[in-house]
Amino acid sequence: MNSTKFWQVVAHTAKNKSYMIRQGWKRFCKENNLMEGDICTFNVVETTLWHVIITRWKEKINQSFYVS
Repeated sequence: MNSTKFWQVVAHTAKNKSYMIRQGWKRFCKENNLMEGDICTFNVVETTLWHVIITRWKEKINQSFYVS
């Protein structure tokens, strides 16, 4: 199932240029029914726009979202 949705988060860049989500993560997890074992792949489209692919551990179904 593919859908386009947007969530706002606050993230900071670490010294190794990776991102750390500070605010909005709990809401993102809740609204996407993330469970232990699910995998989120974050692709940076722009500094303030990320494409997120969720791979469900149990269902093996990919869902695609945008986080900004």
